[in-house]
Amino acid sequence: MAGPQGALSKPTPTSDPERHRKRVIVPLAAGIALLFGILLSQSSFDQPAFLNPDNNQQLLFFAALSALIFLLFVALTFVLARNLLKLFAERRLGVLGSKFRTRLVVTGLLLSFLPVIMMFWFAYGLMNRTIDRWFSRPVEEVREDTRAMASLLATYAQQNATAQATAIAGSPECIPAS
Repeated sequence: MAGPQGALSKPTPTSDPERHRKRVIVPLAAGIALLFGILLSQSSFDQPAFLNPDNNQQLLFFAALSALIFLLFVALTFVLARNLLKLFAERRLGVLGSKFRTRLVVTGLLLSFLPVIMMFWFAYGLMNRTIDRWFSRPVEEVREDTRAMASLLATYAQQNATAQATAIAGSPECIPAS
């Protein structure tokens, strides 16, 4: 008969923190997938409405989506910083495998920079196009209106000067005595 430490002992069930983590991660992943699906459908089917929100409801949706993305970015940064600090502490303490883990993390970070840079340039281009569409027409209209006003003012000044010169030339004081 085997004792409590024998070879026939039962495997330990998953711990409570691991179960809790799974309970949190699964709905969070489903919510993120749903948000990406909504964003994809919004941007795929109605591109002008995506770039130029028509009403306050669309603007509110984009503001909420931007706030959510920002909060997720802050959470990701916090988790990454925490893991880097743990890795640094393990490396200083000389924990077994910390050098290999450090190499893995550094390689992963370097590999992740390429998509991050691509996303940055895509977002930068999208913002420039969007801002250009929002503000380019009013600036062009103001420039055209200013050019038209300057032309009208120049025409008025020329006509006024011609009329004044004609009036002065026809006045009795300017006619030479014969």
